[in-house]
Amino acid sequence: MRYHNAILVMFGFVTPITKEGESTTKDRIKSLRTSSARHIGTMLSQFRSLWPVKCMPMTAMRYATIALFTLFEDLDDVQNQRAFTDIVITLQALAGRWQFAKGLLRLVQLTNLKQDTSLPGGTVAMLRDLPSSSRKHRRDSDAADLPPAWPL
Repeated sequence: MRYHNAILVMFGFVTPITKEGESTTKDRIKSLRTSSARHIGTMLSQFRSLWPVKCMPMTAMRYATIALFTLFEDLDDVQNQRAFTDIVITLQALAGRWQFAKGLLRLVQLTNLKQDTSLPGGTVAMLRDLPSSSRKHRRDSDAADLPPAWPL
């Protein structure tokens, strides 16, 4: 996953200078990035199918997030939609273990609302189940006044 993460990060900042009519470099970079994001989704799905969620390392959320937002750019492709759905399922499973995964899903939900894109069918229902507020109600009035601790 580190290799594919490095591909996503390195080529995410590359904006090739192309002349009119020359979009091969830009298309190749986009293809490479979406392919790496799909590979991350496949590896996360394999991990999830072979071991319980409690065995998944927390660093998997970093890879899942970067792959998720890379696939978010090109959800017209069926393979990207499938990988996007698999990654959201993985984050949904991790949300039961780590609060940070719930925050990442909420970030996807808010980004979708802001960009007004159409998500794959299965993910819409999963994101709809998220609470509108990421903070739980607490009895302690002092703790309720603190801002949510999302390190994003």
